[in-house]
Amino acid sequence: MRAVVIAGHSHRKALGVARGDRTQAPDLLPLEPPDGRFLGLSGGPKQAVYWDRLCALAPGRRIALAWEGNRYNDAFLLQGEPAFDLMVAELPHLPPRDDRVLVPERAVRARFAETEAGLAAFLERLAAHDPAGVVLVGAPPPKADARRLADLMGIGAYGAKLAAAHGLDPQALTLTPATVRLKLWQVEQNVLRGVAERFGHPFVPAPGACTDTDGCLHPDYWAEDVTHANAAYGALMRDAIAIHVA
Repeated sequence: MRAVVIAGHSHRKALGVARGDRTQAPDLLPLEPPDGRFLGLSGGPKQAVYWDRLCALAPGRRIALAWEGNRYNDAFLLQGEPAFDLMVAELPHLPPRDDRVLVPERAVRARFAETEAGLAAFLERLAAHDPAGVVLVGAPPPKADARRLADLMGIGAYGAKLAAAHGLDPQALTLTPATVRLKLWQVEQNVLRGVAERFGHPFVPAPGACTDTDGCLHPDYWAEDVTHANAAYGALMRDAIAIHVA
């Protein structure tokens, strides 16, 4: 059978999608390391040509689509005011903290309206090109070790970018607690799953084997940045995708 095409936003990299030559048009390339079950679409998803190319390749192919998954970090990785918490049905072992403002889950879901609308619009567009099947690839859960995260923010551009976006001092950043970030991640995943189900596509969540006891990303599966997972995580995720598309 034809290899499954892995494409989409940045979490595709953990699955082994090669960057390719940025001066060339997006193309199907073997994964790094190779996995004969899959091909990856090279190129940058910030460019419209990337999505045009995916649609052109779609007829008769099975596609594993990684859509966003970091918006909860962009909005909430750094602690804002007032400090808040929420309740999420899927995480009953994490009750809200008494020292925080309790916000309803629906209010948090509203922050992902752009993600929801963008995914729905693209899945509708993709359906017009008659793919053999589409699965939506979930994003890895957040990282819990605040000290290690702070070190990673200090050596990368992500922390400075967020600090500038929120008008904060990049030398005095406070991370939102891991338990709160885990709930925010879960809400974003619920939004993505809901869109996938609306279009009749399976949603492949992050494998349980990659998490710690609370549900955050186990350190063995961290990439050396603030938000992404590594190749070991990608290997688990590819196996999960293969089960869904078999």
